[in-house]
Amino acid sequence: MTTIAAPSANQVQSTLTAAFTRGTSTTLVLTDGSLFPSPTPLGHVVYVHNADESKWCLVIYTSRATNTLTMGGGAADYALAKNVSIGDEAYEFPIGCVVELVCAADEIAQLFTEQADKIDADGSVPLTANWDVLDNDIRAQNLTADALTAGRVIFTGTDGLLTVDAKFSRNASGNFGFGIADAGNDRIMVNYNPEDDGAHGLSVVMTGVVTSNGLYNNRALTGSIKTNIDNGVTNSGSIRGLDFLAFHDSLGDIDDVYGIKISAGSSDAVATGDVINSYCVRSRRFYKAGTITNSYNIYLNSPVTGGTATNEWALYSADTADSYFAGNVGIGTTAPNQLLTVEGSISLKEQSAANADTSAYGQLWTKSNSPNILMYTDDAGNDFTVDVTAA
Repeated sequence: MTTIAAPSANQVQSTLTAAFTRGTSTTLVLTDGSLFPSPTPLGHVVYVHNADESKWCLVIYTSRATNTLTMGGGAADYALAKNVSIGDEAYEFPIGCVVELVCAADEIAQLFTEQADKIDADGSVPLTANWDVLDNDIRAQNLTADALTAGRVIFTGTDGLLTVDAKFSRNASGNFGFGIADAGNDRIMVNYNPEDDGAHGLSVVMTGVVTSNGLYNNRALTGSIKTNIDNGVTNSGSIRGLDFLAFHDSLGDIDDVYGIKISAGSSDAVATGDVINSYCVRSRRFYKAGTITNSYNIYLNSPVTGGTATNEWALYSADTADSYFAGNVGIGTTAPNQLLTVEGSISLKEQSAANADTSAYGQLWTKSNSPNILMYTDDAGNDFTVDVTAA
């Protein structure tokens, strides 16, 4: 930017030797008028003020004689700015008031000449270089020249220069991409190709701080999706609150592939507070209105085949804790009529004796003799042979 040089020391200021009345006089009488340059070109700006600067004005003088500065034009025309309000324009600056040269005419001309081609037709001045604001710079950069591609998010880089991260973008639809130039129709898309162990495409770390009793529900990640389908319209697609795919898609080997891995409970030995209930997975069905033909709490689909799976389990529990089912359980049937209904035969592994007795419960088991005998044991430990006639 153009910097207007300050006047040299012997040009800076003088004082009034005669009172100057704002708006009525066209001359300033100074202690030494030779301190101010002759106006070539016309129009130096001087600053007139009293001792505490509670009254001041800026004026332009157009000629200079010894100890006298003369303003051109009418009495009210030469004031560029003032804090002498309307109705108080005849304020008299007393003897001793300071008169300072604040800008020489050639410097004004230089400024306007250099900046004239940078003023737009609407009167605005575009930022074409770094402008000083106190101790800070307002920097001007060109999007094309500085490779600030449209649609990318701008950051402040080294020395305040604007930069863009090519891995952070926003398209015309307002969708954000991380690691991709265009997120397409996805509101947020993360494209990440890590090599680091333990790298995460999306990580949420949250610590819920509770300092008083109350009901607090802290959620690291939450969301909802609802439909807005017009009456009479059928959507043959689906609504998915959460949809994850985890594929091994390479020639190398890997030990484990998890679609979803969830842990819950107490994190380590320092967590000495009590937890009433800990759920790794908790789900709930809703059918508060309308009709749902088939409502599944958990549905395990048939596999997509083409390769080889040495061992297959639709449901596998390595947890030795008990399992509880409140409703009827059907094996091979979708309509169980008892707590356990088996559609087809069952197989009982032989054993030498019944298990420990449980009050009010009997046991049905197969005794390991030859041939195997179907046994029943009551809660008192009495064994009975189930009489089965051979077919």
